[in-house]
Amino acid sequence: MRGNSMRLLRLTWRNFQSLWVKGIALKGRNPVRVLFAGSLAAFLLCAGLLFYQLVFQPAQAKSGIAAARSLYHGPVQNVPSTRSADSAASDTSAAEEQTKEKEKLSFSELRAQNPDVEGWVTIPGTELDYPVLQAPDSSPDFYLNHDWLCNSSKYGSIFAYSPDAKVPKNTTQKNTILYGHSMKDGTMFAALLKYDSLDFYRSHPLVQFQ
Repeated sequence: MRGNSMRLLRLTWRNFQSLWVKGIALKGRNPVRVLFAGSLAAFLLCAGLLFYQLVFQPAQAKSGIAAARSLYHGPVQNVPSTRSADSAASDTSAAEEQTKEKEKLSFSELRAQNPDVEGWVTIPGTELDYPVLQAPDSSPDFYLNHDWLCNSSKYGSIFAYSPDAKVPKNTTQKNTILYGHSMKDGTMFAALLKYDSLDFYRSHPLVQFQ
């Protein structure tokens, strides 16, 4: 019974091949050319997908993060100082006020691009230096696969997310859990994997979150 089924299957396949070739011939097309064209189209499609995954998306992610860092770390002009520069104490106070004012302006500029920006996380001396996002409660894991400008990205973003409590934005909490990918190219949270080395910990003891 099984042998008959296999023979019937092979016969059906041969008939299909014969009809397919005859159909192409009737249309005046060379089956070899058709196969070549189909193979070429499949190759170009795969090449396009690989280019998008390996070239375009990394370049887009790098450009987006560079723009965010420029807004956050870039120099702020015309920051007023109300302290006198005549003494070391007043200089320190003025510097602290300027730093706070700079942070406010930096976040204002970032939030003008995306109001979901909630903070900034940095490990000095590493690649980890990113804005922190928090998506709306309706889609709390939105930034798992979107960059800080809401573009679709396999890199995603660093984001705060409370899956159980669904804590509303701007709510003060004792603990904030940050989520993000660990990319093979060393970006996002990949630097955290290096903390299994005591030397790395001693060189990078601080994680700054503002």
